[in-house]
Order: sequence, then C-alpha cells, then structure tokens
Amino acid sequence: SGDITQRATHTQFDSARAFVGRLQVPAILAIPGNHDIPLFNLAARLISPYARYMHAFGRDLEPEFENDEVLVMALNTTRRYRPMWTARCPAHRLSALYAGSNWHERRNGAWSSCIIRWP
Repeated sequence: SGDITQRATHTQFDSARAFVGRLQVPAILAIPGNHDIPLFNLAARLISPYARYMHAFGRDLEPEFENDEVLVMALNTTRRYRPMWTARCPAHRLSALYAGSNWHERRNGAWSSCIIRWP
C-alpha cells in the first residue's frame, strides 16, 4: 500500500506495473503513497497529482475487493497540497468510508479490513 515508486516518474510506474503484472494474481488492490505523486513538479502536483499512478494502476484511488470470505477497502491518505511527511487520515474520512460502504451489511460473516497507507 503506497510508495509504489520513489519519485513518481513514468519509468518507475512502468517498472512497478510490469512487476505487478508478473505476479499473476487474480486481483490487485493498490493505493498511492506520498512518493507516488510528483514532489518537485509543482504544476503536476497541483493539477494532476495522480495521473501517472492512474495510468499504471487505474482511476480508482480507493479500491475495494470483495468475495465470499473477505471485504477489503483502501483509503487514500495522500494529499497533493501537503508535504510528504504530513499526510494524515482524519477520523471523518474513516467514518465516511465506513458509512458509505454499508460495510456492516456487506460483511455477512466475511472477514473485513481497511488498508491505510501511512507515511
């Protein structure tokens, strides 16, 4: 979860995507970390901070995986306007994720988890 790259370069994302593709697993649940948004390119950081990540891993920044045995939900804690060492996960975001997901209804006896990437 998170920090898939070191500096959010195209080459690093291409390498990461190729690596994940070789794993041959049925599902990938990836969320960006503070290293996965541009640090020094301020225009990209402000206008499209997740463009390279989404090109490699899809548009969903808070993906879910669910089957009969497990429900896993991911919470993106990165913020384009914060320096990398101050990413936060406010309690209201966790509450909204829980409330909006019908987590308690969907569990139906399955094990559930939330993935949070913390710097």
